[in-house]
Amino acid sequence: LYTAAFVAEIVRAGIQSVGRGQVEAAMAIGLRPGQVLHLVILPQALRVIIPPLTSQMLNLTKNSSLAIAIG
Repeated sequence: LYTAAFVAEIVRAGIQSVGRGQVEAAMAIGLRPGQVLHLVILPQALRVIIPPLTSQMLNLTKNSSLAIAIG
């Protein structure tokens, strides 16, 4: 639950990092909203999302193993 807030913030920031002009250009060439998300927004957002998400997942693994060791 604690990590979910961090993951949500990472994904939100990644999606917001895609410029509004990119979305407008995709809509202008006739892509539907689902296609815009799949073909334009997500590929660009993943470049921003993956590094901090990897770090967060490693921290989760580290913290869960520590919790098991403590009891």
